[in-house]
Amino acid sequence: MIFKIINITFFNFFILCLIPTYSMGFLIVEKRELSQANIIKRYNHDPSAFTQGIVYQNEYFFESTGGWGTSEIRKINKKTGKIINFKKLPPKYFGEGITIFDNKIFQVTWKSKKGFVYSINNFTLMDEFKIYGQGWGLTNDGKSLILSDGSEKIYFLNPKNFEIEKTISVSLNGNKQIFINELEFARGEIWANVWKSNEIITINPLSGQVTSVFDISKISEQKDIDDVPNGIAWDKVNDKFYITGKNWNFIYLLDI
Repeated sequence: MIFKIINITFFNFFILCLIPTYSMGFLIVEKRELSQANIIKRYNHDPSAFTQGIVYQNEYFFESTGGWGTSEIRKINKKTGKIINFKKLPPKYFGEGITIFDNKIFQVTWKSKKGFVYSINNFTLMDEFKIYGQGWGLTNDGKSLILSDGSEKIYFLNPKNFEIEKTISVSLNGNKQIFINELEFARGEIWANVWKSNEIITINPLSGQVTSVFDISKISEQKDIDDVPNGIAWDKVNDKFYITGKNWNFIYLLDI
């Protein structure tokens, strides 16, 4: 009888090792380390660019840079790193995340509670909109704009009237995950840089639960508190990711 109990216990333990681990209704996520082996190619990046957001489309990067008096949006030739077009923000605005939706560029600002809409063709200002707090990261899922504000909250905005449609709270292993920064929507999930870290996380857009954590320490160019990773762009056609950071020398094409 004792022998049978031990056998059953061992069998149950073995089965548990083969399936994802859940506790109290949430997924237990372990960190996955990325290395130089994940790098497919490096592309030149302006080391003076205090990157706040980046998007990839049709062989070009669209980048938002931050700083009081130095914020701008740029269109960059991927192969050469040359700036094809740019538009400076007024000095009172600190540029943050950008996304491309409906053939327009949407950009948010840090503390000004304001966003801008530009023509993707010539960067002409088409519209302005109000946000209800700080602007950090911005992306879209093809239906809504998706905004982070540095907290654990992520907001889904109507792209026509910019009203908040819903809010999710991000959690990792049951704990509140703050400092959600630059965003990208890829593979049906929200990908995000975490400020002050070398981590990229993926987030379930329905539950807010973090589904994976990637440690990019072995790729990161970070040397001090400012030059953090802060740029994720998805090449949807080839299912590959570009990453960069504030004042980095390169944009890295990764196989993840």
